[in-house]
Amino acid sequence: MNNETHISTFARLLATENITVRHDKKAETASFNVVDRILTLPRWEVVDSHLYDMLIGHEVAHALWTPGDMDEKSGCLAACVEIDPEHPEHTMGFLNIVEDARIERMIKNKFPGLRRDFNAGYSYLHKDLNLFQINGEESKIADMGLADRLNIHFKLGILGIVAVPFSDEEQVYVQRMETTDTWEDVIDLARDLYVKAKQDQEHQNQQLMDVASVSVGSGVDGDEDGESGAGSRMGAGTDPQTSDILEQLEREYIKPWEKRLGEEQVCDMPTPIGENMIIQPDKLETFWDKHINQYAGDTPGSAENRKRVTDGINLVRNECIEWMRSEQPTVKNLVKQFEMRKAADEHQRTMISKNGRLDTVKMIDYKWSEDIFAKNTIVREGKNHGIVIFVDWSGSMSDVIEPVMKQALTLAMFAHQANIPFEVMAFSDRGTGTDPNTVWNQDKLPENPSEDPSFQDENGEFDYTKYSALKQGKGNFFQLFRFLHGGMNRRDFKKAAEIFYLSGIGNTYYRPPINGKMQTYIGRPTELQLHGTPLDECIIAAHDVVLKFQRSNNIQIVNCAILTDGQGCSPGFSSCSIRNPYTGNVYGDRPEHRHNGARIESTDLLLMSLKETTGCNLIGMYIHGGKSPYNAYGWMEDVLYHSQDQQIKDTKKLWRDENFCIANGRCAEKYDEAYIIAASVTVDQNTELESNASHAKLRNSFVKNLKKKGMSRTLIRRFVEMIAR
Repeated sequence: MNNETHISTFARLLATENITVRHDKKAETASFNVVDRILTLPRWEVVDSHLYDMLIGHEVAHALWTPGDMDEKSGCLAACVEIDPEHPEHTMGFLNIVEDARIERMIKNKFPGLRRDFNAGYSYLHKDLNLFQINGEESKIADMGLADRLNIHFKLGILGIVAVPFSDEEQVYVQRMETTDTWEDVIDLARDLYVKAKQDQEHQNQQLMDVASVSVGSGVDGDEDGESGAGSRMGAGTDPQTSDILEQLEREYIKPWEKRLGEEQVCDMPTPIGENMIIQPDKLETFWDKHINQYAGDTPGSAENRKRVTDGINLVRNECIEWMRSEQPTVKNLVKQFEMRKAADEHQRTMISKNGRLDTVKMIDYKWSEDIFAKNTIVREGKNHGIVIFVDWSGSMSDVIEPVMKQALTLAMFAHQANIPFEVMAFSDRGTGTDPNTVWNQDKLPENPSEDPSFQDENGEFDYTKYSALKQGKGNFFQLFRFLHGGMNRRDFKKAAEIFYLSGIGNTYYRPPINGKMQTYIGRPTELQLHGTPLDECIIAAHDVVLKFQRSNNIQIVNCAILTDGQGCSPGFSSCSIRNPYTGNVYGDRPEHRHNGARIESTDLLLMSLKETTGCNLIGMYIHGGKSPYNAYGWMEDVLYHSQDQQIKDTKKLWRDENFCIANGRCAEKYDEAYIIAASVTVDQNTELESNASHAKLRNSFVKNLKKKGMSRTLIRRFVEMIAR
């Protein structure tokens, strides 16, 4: 999001009031004036758009819920004085840490779409900027104070980025921090953390003095009064080191708007190493075998755990078989519609002409008909179609992965029965490794860039600007899980479908009870866990996947569908123009690649490149968990300015009746067709009716049940018609 008008609108929407938003190039950090209701934003230059939105969300959250009452005498927050009247300046770090956890939780609950921005933003801060100074050195975390570990846990740990250790005693503070609701709760917890830190510091100082008193020829350095250096002033040695981490980011890492990095830089798109990037179905099956076998052994409880997991997996396998059986009528109906639509399309391509020769059979009709000449029937050659489906395998999909998996599986069942070449792949940055150079043909990045003199300034300090320029055009680690494809026979398809089904259920955050009984948790292989959203890498890999798919199946038109609930989090392509290695074209340097003078987002550039390279039909499917499609930020136009009342009513009716609508926002512009699909679709497989039910009751029950089953049938029919053209 580079346009200041869009940023201002975004901030006002988050604040739910018409606040004043100022963009000040002299401001070092974001701030909010609670009296005048003015949000001041620096003209940041952020490599990653998710990080920008995360920072705005963070500041707006402070604006909404953090009181700004100041103590005139000390110049500190009144809450700091309340915690320690003598040294209020030492309490600010603890207050920041607790309040950050509270307001970030509240803003993500209020606007669930921000979850992916916080996830991607903090992942970028940790992996790319190493802002917490622990990337590759996670063992440091255990040596940090409790407040710092809490801060890292609630910024990185809850997202699964790092693991933060806590003792049983410290778990009480973790639980309290998870449930702070009011400003008073924040003050109470910050006070307890501050008191505990002081006690720990006093204990540490006493240990140092004890060591000094019994050591011969050694001593503890101190000042002239004999006080020890660190921690001599009560509270000075207790201050958390990570409490102002975002302010440090804004001051030191985010550059002014005018100094745009890489504006004229052109990067070569990397090409995938397919044999390492694509995980084949047989390998996916071995992941599950290993997952079960990890419970083998003689350790206490291993036999019970193995039986529990095995029984649970067998139950899910049987559930998959029953679900696929229940979908057969729908799939057969779709195949029938496809054949009818294809026959109608073939009829339109049929031309009949007379060839000038007499038809000996029709000659007897010469007295009452002039149609006595033979005819030729010419059918113009149609185009073969195929389907490639990419499924987002990211952590934010955990609430919707089951319906998404079933939607993809329904389309795969249809394609398999209709003999349409297809691929169903999930994209992830988890997989079987971490080294990007094992899956991409690209220059290797230095392992320790901070120690490399070529990335240091004249003072010997690490210069992120130089390193960032080198990272442009480099893909992150990425893999494709090839769950299903058209080359499978019936038995292999059934087995692979079960693995796909298991993987979806195993990653589902919550499954409702059946008949009051909780469903068995089966877990999932480590390699198949949900993680980040490498959407840009997926589109880059799709260039190679779709081209090879076209050649191997002799297909003219590929329908390429991307099912996702968010946007990418890959900074390697966000600040440069991109050169396509297949065509040589550059994306980002043309006028149509810019908006208000700024280059459009890398995802849009890569979608344009994919379409021009392969000629595919691009279909975007955005999985939305909100009640209204107009809450799908970026996928729908602003209804206040761009839509008529009737359009809004029609869209809401389609959403209410069919669980989807046509997307027409900025994020949908580069797709041939884009849909917003409701994620919260209940699946009712058991329709019980009385034996003497009337025809009307049977019909109404069937229609009602049909609408509840997964993806809208209207949407699938629309998809099928596109393939049959």
